Amino acid sequence: MPNWLDQLTTSGSALLSGAAAALQEDQHAVGQGTTVAPGNAGASGVRITPT
Repeated sequence: MPNWLDQLTTSGSALLSGAAAALQEDQHAVGQGTTVAPGNAGASGVRITPT
């Protein structure tokens, strides 16, 4: 993921650069949130609702 974020940061698009910068700031948490623990492929019990 770091290489992909670097490419977005230098893409020339303000929208993509901003999104990449935000993800890079909290990259550890993003990685943890997108990793499935072995034996746990079910729902996490987290509900995301629009504000």
